[in-house]
Amino acid sequence: DMFELSDTRPSTSLEWLEQVSPTLFLQPNAEQTTHCEKAVQHLFALAKEHEPRPFGPLPELLLSGFDDEQVWQQLELRNQPVLHFVQAELC
Repeated sequence: DMFELSDTRPSTSLEWLEQVSPTLFLQPNAEQTTHCEKAVQHLFALAKEHEPRPFGPLPELLLSGFDDEQVWQQLELRNQPVLHFVQAELC
C-alpha cells in the first residue's frame, strides 16, 4: 500500500480513503476505522471553516465515546441547517 495505516494525520487519511478499494470495508478493521474517523472529522472541520454562517450547534464532530448512531445524529444537526440554507438560496 502507498500509505501506512499507522499514519492517521487527516491529510493522509483522506488520501488513503481516496485510494482504497470499497471491498476493503467488507471486513471491519480498527486501523481502517481510525482513518475514516480522521477523514470525516477533517471534512467536518473544513466545512465549518468555510460556512457562510454557523450551521448547527457543534463546533466540531465528536467521535470519542459516541456510537455510530450518535455520530450520525451530530451530522444531522449540521446537515439540516445546511439543506435549509441551500434551498433558501436556490429559491
